[in-house]
Amino acid sequence: MKNNVVICSITAVLCFLVGCASTQTSKPVKQAKEIERVIVDYKGAALGADIPSWVEAAIDDDYVTLQNLPEFKDKDRLPVIAIERGKNLDLLKSWANNFSAQAQVSRAIQNKVSAEFGGNQEGDKNAEQNANFVKELVATFSNTKISGLKKERDYWVKMKTRDNYNKTEEHQYEYYVLYSISNKDLQHQIDVALGKVAAQTQVQKEMKNEVKDALAKLKSEDLSTSN
Repeated sequence: MKNNVVICSITAVLCFLVGCASTQTSKPVKQAKEIERVIVDYKGAALGADIPSWVEAAIDDDYVTLQNLPEFKDKDRLPVIAIERGKNLDLLKSWANNFSAQAQVSRAIQNKVSAEFGGNQEGDKNAEQNANFVKELVATFSNTKISGLKKERDYWVKMKTRDNYNKTEEHQYEYYVLYSISNKDLQHQIDVALGKVAAQTQVQKEMKNEVKDALAKLKSEDLSTSN
């Protein structure tokens, strides 16, 4: 009798910890994803076209594939990707093609200079003066509109985002544009912009040369929109 009581007690504990099977089999409840994104339309959908490989490369930041496209292979041109998102496709196209790409490239150059040369040089008695010099270099590109971008290809996707928790839906376009720019033309514009800032000391001359060398190595990934 004592053994039976012990066995029953152990069984009760196990049932409490892991749950005992019911005499009725219940179906598992399928949990819906809280956020779902679905493609509802895209460029070429009426013809049953697939998503172009260059768009997939742009999404994956695969600049090797982009550089091997006919527009760029064996040419002194850099591919530049711009991605815009919004509810009005016509406005996105106008914004991307008339302003945002040029501003994007100028901003990328500013960021490159700031990232590599923006900090004060520790231990240098002229650190503050040199930091201000770098700020001048950065500022000159904020006033420089990079020209020469050529639109090569574009693509758009219309997405539906469903919030199953809040029971809402939103439609939004994603607009992808592939531009090209002559590396020689880009470097010429950079040289012109740098020429507007005068170096006052030997250290600043060296800093300016370092900036020029760094910008001479700009790559497509430096100029393109980050996903």
